[in-house]
Amino acid sequence: MPSNKPIRIIDISRKLNLATSTIIDFLEQKSYPVDHSHHTPLTADIVDEIKAEFDSGKFYTVLTEFTKSAAVWEKENILVVDKIKTKWNRRAERMRLKQERSKKVIEGREKSRIIREIRQDEVKEYESAMKSVREPTDGFDGRIKITHLQLEIIRQALALDENQKGNFLNLLHRLDESP
Repeated sequence: MPSNKPIRIIDISRKLNLATSTIIDFLEQKSYPVDHSHHTPLTADIVDEIKAEFDSGKFYTVLTEFTKSAAVWEKENILVVDKIKTKWNRRAERMRLKQERSKKVIEGREKSRIIREIRQDEVKEYESAMKSVREPTDGFDGRIKITHLQLEIIRQALALDENQKGNFLNLLHRLDESP
């Protein structure tokens, strides 16, 4: 192969008798930017990756020849190679960021699920507590039953002036604290 031409996917595909889509799929798995074109130029690094994947006898010999040709082409076309590598790096960075965002989304969903479960447990506890308040088990019907004596004490307490009310409250507190 002349060294003034880049090694392309189609060249390797023909020599190895593989479908270009097989090579393109392999390169995409390895996060190399391929424009879904069999004319995508390849560097020696990429050819080495392909060689590592398809390293059986006949393929290995053919790919070694391609690696040498790709290395020569790289030296002669540094600007094009830099463009290709810049494109790879951008794509790799986009893929890394996408994976990080996906990971954060998954973590956020997991946190939301845990919070939702905690809230559901709190609601169940609250409902249980409210049920016991609404449905007392000791026969209490929710009404306060006042005797005539207690009612008379309340009436007299309401009739007191402010100073007398303070004294009355102090008396009640002391009675409440005594055994």
